[in-house]
Amino acid sequence: MKLTKHTSLEESEDVQDTLRWKLDSIQAGGLPIEEGLADYIGLAVGNIEARQAYIKNAIKELRNEVNRLAGQITSIKQGAATFLIEQGIERLNGVYVSSITVTGEKTKETPAGDKTTYHVVATKEEVKDVLLAMGMAEMRTTPTDPETITTPATIRVNKRRIAIPDVVEAGEG
Repeated sequence: MKLTKHTSLEESEDVQDTLRWKLDSIQAGGLPIEEGLADYIGLAVGNIEARQAYIKNAIKELRNEVNRLAGQITSIKQGAATFLIEQGIERLNGVYVSSITVTGEKTKETPAGDKTTYHVVATKEEVKDVLLAMGMAEMRTTPTDPETITTPATIRVNKRRIAIPDVVEAGEG
């Protein structure tokens, strides 16, 4: 964040009052009024824009980190499920978590069939009902292909319903 020079205008609730104060300060200092006010207002706007850009970038970075962490959670759950399935284990009981349960791979199939869709034959500004009533649009039936969606096996972490006091790291006394 590039902050060139902080101004009172950036935090002011009464912009006009703050500008009157700045005008009086400029006049009392014998400085050029036009340049002084222009720079003061410009610096305030520029500083706020710089803070906005900084915050937007921070939000973007946080979203990326949230997405990365979500991906890591998915990777852990799927990897653990594969490992546990290979070991012939369906459930593990824990101390800090109630249990780990393997959920099997799920497959959802969508059968082939027809799908009815709406196709506009006139401009987009027209409303669907008006277009149909005027004969400027028509309903069409479009065939659809079968679709298979496979969700990889994963695990579910069941948290303890009671708090465990004094969690101790492994290897500590």
